[in-house]
Amino acid sequence: MSHYPDEVWADWVRGTTTGALVDEIRAHLSSRCDACQDAAAMWASVFELAKQEASFEPPVEVLKIASALFARLRPQARKFGPIRVAELLFDSFRNPLPSGVRSLERTARHLSYKVADFFVDVRIEEQPGGGQASVVGQLLHHPDASAFSLEGLPVVLTSGRATLAETTTNQFGEFMFDMDAERENHIAIAVGDEFALVVPLVRRRGQA
Repeated sequence: MSHYPDEVWADWVRGTTTGALVDEIRAHLSSRCDACQDAAAMWASVFELAKQEASFEPPVEVLKIASALFARLRPQARKFGPIRVAELLFDSFRNPLPSGVRSLERTARHLSYKVADFFVDVRIEEQPGGGQASVVGQLLHHPDASAFSLEGLPVVLTSGRATLAETTTNQFGEFMFDMDAERENHIAIAVGDEFALVVPLVRRRGQA
């Protein structure tokens, strides 16, 4: 059986899964599928931390970086709405999994962020030899916002004053970059005309 996507797990931990899918997921988890047990545990952690979002205040230095970032983008990007800094909800290198669930492999780092009704799921995998890393990300939204298209949203990777790469999301909200793992990198995503969200990536040595 194929594994379930993140959208399914996001519904599962919030208790909004309905119909035959409920029994299907329970049976699948009972089969001890390691990948799906990891995913369920990770999203449970994300859900608990998301409840604390109302008290989240991004650091002043991060807000300054975000403002400077969008001031440097091409003219059409400056039409984006207010800047929102995404909150880090889960870091597979920092957050222990619940007892009874095996540890995540440490070859890749899994980071999850949230801002408003949107989640940003990021996987960072260092390439052999160190220094460089591959970044695969996905923008997800709350099911109530399902009419919102995740395709074609501008995504920018920056470090300091440098714009390192630009791309757009595909139909699933996915994007991909290669980056220098030692630098202080940020990902910025323009969420339509609503706002622009900034994801401050966590460096491999545990620094933000």
